[in-house]
Amino acid sequence: MSWRIFIRSHAHVIADADFFTTEVRTARGLVTYYTLLVIDIATRRVCVAGTTTNPTSAWMEQIARNLTECETGFLIGKRYLILDRDALYSHDFKQTVTESGVEIVRIAIQAPNMNAYAERFVRSIKTECLDRMIFVGEDALRCALSEYVAHYNTERSHQGLGNELIDGEMPSRDGVIDTNELGWTPEVLQSDRGVKISIIRPSDTTPSTPDQASSLPIGRFACVALDTIVPRKPTLNRRS
Repeated sequence: MSWRIFIRSHAHVIADADFFTTEVRTARGLVTYYTLLVIDIATRRVCVAGTTTNPTSAWMEQIARNLTECETGFLIGKRYLILDRDALYSHDFKQTVTESGVEIVRIAIQAPNMNAYAERFVRSIKTECLDRMIFVGEDALRCALSEYVAHYNTERSHQGLGNELIDGEMPSRDGVIDTNELGWTPEVLQSDRGVKISIIRPSDTTPSTPDQASSLPIGRFACVALDTIVPRKPTLNRRS
């Protein structure tokens, strides 16, 4: 079974994990913080498992307990956890995860594409948040991580999910105009340039084309707005 088929066939029971680092200014100077993230491949939901300056074996073991906790653990219902070959994943961490019933799958050496979902999130959080900020103190970093993950899980659309949100639904952009009282009627006209023009006009006016609509007095219209841009297909110049 190829790696791609394995991911697609078991996506609903696979989680992906990865570390990334952030530089924070403190009273001791510039300090490197290590952050461990875990992402659900099927839903794209992300959990920041922990942030520390010293990811010791004991710290990693506690993170594993939190992830596999029977009621609120992020790995509940998962069968596989994909890890790279970073030495930070201690023996105690891997043993605790394995004892909970989650099998650890190690990717090949120097093969980040096998860890693509976690790597893509790292790129997103760095380019959209961390690289745009200067952190002074650990609290500032933790606040930024918390706010971005909340935004990622509830407000940000995802191409891998058909540009939908992880939680909830995209807000509707379709509105209803009540024109009964004023006698105004909405109408959409298609121009020769592929532009849809929404026109709200009095019910006794009946323009059939955008040119006819533009020739009418301005006072006859309540609103003229570009609704949707429909790109035209390019015309190829053919030589005889």
